[in-house]
Amino acid sequence: MKVYKIVLNVFIAFNLIACSDSVPTEPYPYTELAMEPGMAIEATNKNGTVTIEYLSPLERRYKWGRYDEIRTLIPRKKRFYGELGAYDPASAFVWEDGPRIVATDSQLYFKNMKEVKAELYQGSAVMDWVYTDYGIVIGFSTSPSRKQVNIDVYQYFINGKKPTKLAGSRSENIKITKKSQPIPRPRPRNSSGEEIITFALKDPKAVKSALRIFKEENIRFNLNSNGRYEFLVSDLPKIKKIYYGVVNNVSPYGNIATYNPEMQKLMIKTLNEHKTPYVIHYEQGVQWITWKESEHEKVKGAEKIVKRLLMGK
Repeated sequence: MKVYKIVLNVFIAFNLIACSDSVPTEPYPYTELAMEPGMAIEATNKNGTVTIEYLSPLERRYKWGRYDEIRTLIPRKKRFYGELGAYDPASAFVWEDGPRIVATDSQLYFKNMKEVKAELYQGSAVMDWVYTDYGIVIGFSTSPSRKQVNIDVYQYFINGKKPTKLAGSRSENIKITKKSQPIPRPRPRNSSGEEIITFALKDPKAVKSALRIFKEENIRFNLNSNGRYEFLVSDLPKIKKIYYGVVNNVSPYGNIATYNPEMQKLMIKTLNEHKTPYVIHYEQGVQWITWKESEHEKVKGAEKIVKRLLMGK
């Protein structure tokens, strides 16, 4: 069963990027996505209205309020609490000053309606799931103080088939359209005609170290008039590997997460009770819990305990 974090891990992708030559640019042959080419979903719940557009197999456009953001999802290599789709752990927040988007696009498979109901109960107070009778499920929540938004898109299956009726569905709150072609998004180019991408690198210490390594690796970059660094798109895998690696040195424990205040206190208490090693790390005024990879299962177990305590209130 999927355990839904109220505030999800921002840096969960560090190890993936720092330890691999590149982040996958296409889904794996076995990736299970909820959205289809050309699909656009507009969903409304108690937290507002959000629009999700399929731009390419891993690119999504998210629109809510005054925001209009594009993110590239990361396909999962292994099934994670039933999910084998793609996700964004807010990795762009390391680079950008905009909102950090924690997003998921995945199929989920259940044996019966009892499992479906249990899944929909998880995180419902925060995400306020809206869904159709045929199993398109949307979750949307915002945390302005953290500049964070959570957007989940699922396609449910029961016994390998899409459902035809789900109790509590709010189909009137979901509008789904399909376009014949995905929306193209041309990239800017430099004076030589090469595709470029820009980032607002934020951590001064990390930037200083990363720029030194970029020079050593002969990676071209330029600081433009807007204070953003321009890079060649072709160098992007190397750039991310270097920069995430440098930033990750701030938290050598590798795994890092933060939660709402009540859950944060309970997590620390539970970890202490179970004698699970962790370190408290502060980043931009936010308290983070960090832990070694060897303790990952224990921390996930602590999350389950805390979730049960909170839901039992």
